Formats: sequence, structure tokens, C-alpha cells
Amino acid sequence: MSDEELALERGGIQLPTGMEVGFGASVRTFVDGSLVLETKLVWTDQGAMQTEAAPSLASQGQSGQITLSDSATKLPGVAVSGDGGSTVVLHELSAARIANVVVNTASNRDIRQEVQIDLAIPELAQLQQSAIQERASMRMMEAVGAALGDAARP
Repeated sequence: MSDEELALERGGIQLPTGMEVGFGASVRTFVDGSLVLETKLVWTDQGAMQTEAAPSLASQGQSGQITLSDSATKLPGVAVSGDGGSTVVLHELSAARIANVVVNTASNRDIRQEVQIDLAIPELAQLQQSAIQERASMRMMEAVGAALGDAARP
């Protein structure tokens, strides 16, 4: 899924106050300058939806894809051969967490990970204004309470 498609698919989380907050995340892992695994998460009305791609492996004619699984969790990943070993990359983006693991036994590897979190808060200005007004009201009530307490003392 492209970044443009992901932007259109962003779902939301409705807070108890009724405010909608959109959420999207992506994790990219690069090995020796090539993107080897990209995993994206978008929160939709159906819940957390994860997609993954291993673009550089496909363009090189390698599959390298692995999946670790147990009865509860499946983690997509890739294995990339290298100098004297290999590099295994696993990503997990879910409603519970954003996690990644890199296990490397190859020599002279340049490994880089990027994590991007996107929050869309359409009503942010209203939320900020409401918070400012609420704080001002609380401070005024504290000041009135302190003044009344001081006045009641003999």
C-alpha cells in the first residue's frame, strides 16, 4: 500500500469524549541501503489492519520471506543473505504494540530502521482551546478558594 493509499485509508479511534483520532504507523528496515521490509498499520472501523512488503527482495528475484508463528501470533519477516551469515528482520504492528526484531550474523552490514507514527486530530484547535479554558477556570476556582480560606481565618 502506498503512502497516498495509506493516507486515504486512515481510520480512527473515538475517544470517550466523542473526538475522533486517526492513527497510522509504518516501520521500514533497510539493509545495506536497500529497503528489505516495510510494514504498515492503519486503524479502521474493522480494527487494526497490517500490510507488509519486501520490495527490494522481489526486485532482486529473491523471496527471503519468513513467518514465525505460534498458536497466537504470526510475525512477517525477511531473511537476507550476507557476508558470512544472514540478517533476519521481523516486524509486528498491531493494536497492542509496534515491535521489530533484527538478528544479524553477517559481517559489514549497514542496518537502519525508520518508524513513522501519524496521528490525525481534526478537532485539535478546539481541544486545545477547551483545555486552556478548563485550566483557567480551575486556577480561578483555586484562587477564590484560597481567598475565602484566608478571609475566614481570624
